[in-house]
Amino acid sequence: MSITFKCPRCNSLCAFSDRYAGRRARCMTCDKKFLIPDHDGGEAVVETVEQDPLPGFYRRALIESWKVFINPGNAKILIFFALMVSLEYFVGYMDFSITLPGFRLQLPLGIITVFIVNGCLFWYYFEIVAAAAFAINELPEVDLDFGFAFFWNIIKSVYLFAAAFLITQMPYVITATAIEEATGITLPYTVKVPMLMVGFFLFPMAILTIAAGREIWMVFHPGMMIKPIFKAFGAYLTAALLTMTAILAKWTAIHYTMGGYQAMSKKGAVAAAVGLIACIATRMLSIVAMRSIGLFAQHYRCYLPQTHLVD
Repeated sequence: MSITFKCPRCNSLCAFSDRYAGRRARCMTCDKKFLIPDHDGGEAVVETVEQDPLPGFYRRALIESWKVFINPGNAKILIFFALMVSLEYFVGYMDFSITLPGFRLQLPLGIITVFIVNGCLFWYYFEIVAAAAFAINELPEVDLDFGFAFFWNIIKSVYLFAAAFLITQMPYVITATAIEEATGITLPYTVKVPMLMVGFFLFPMAILTIAAGREIWMVFHPGMMIKPIFKAFGAYLTAALLTMTAILAKWTAIHYTMGGYQAMSKKGAVAAAVGLIACIATRMLSIVAMRSIGLFAQHYRCYLPQTHLVD
């Protein structure tokens, strides 16, 4: 079913699928940005920009975000996460090779499974950030489409998540390489680690900018990436620490469960169960971290030009 409405600027007829109700869009005729109405024939909403930050960020990010796990309306989302993580845990590291006369054929089904699972989860992370940024206080529905659109969403999500990480680590790579090339001295970890943490600190802003702005070039704009951090440093630090905690927890779980169920089952049924629970728990922590990034945008939109719908 489609939602049809008139552009608030040029009065052209616009049409979108009803599953995009409430999302950001733009007129194909005049490029005006707006929010899609929630019913056919409704009026597109052009948001105004708050002049001051909204209060209550810390409570919502640190306390109320955990309520998503006890909200019955989010049960389907949490089951989706648990199933995705379980698929990776049980299937992603299986040996699908086939022994043929004279050689052994390796089938990349495990790698494909890991790629698809992470693509789905990365896509949903962007959806969480965008929903919270635009004051949608429930976890968004899972809607990955089918066929080619499904695979395109996965590929795009993996690419954008990787791009955000690589772009924020670029200053560290360039600086460390230049120093080592100029001096001929390998930098110690006491120098490299703090430089690396700068990239991790900027990573949440890159995720927010891509999720809310939908344009990757915005990540290179200092006014969109750096200024908001200084204007709301404490709130951004909170979101950044939650994100870094989620990343560290995920890496720890990967190290502990390397090889998935096939490797963990050799340590016993208890170890295998604990490994699965750890993997699921770290992904749930990522939900809280991504939501904190979106809440930062919602409460400090006056400092974030990438989230504005007005011209």
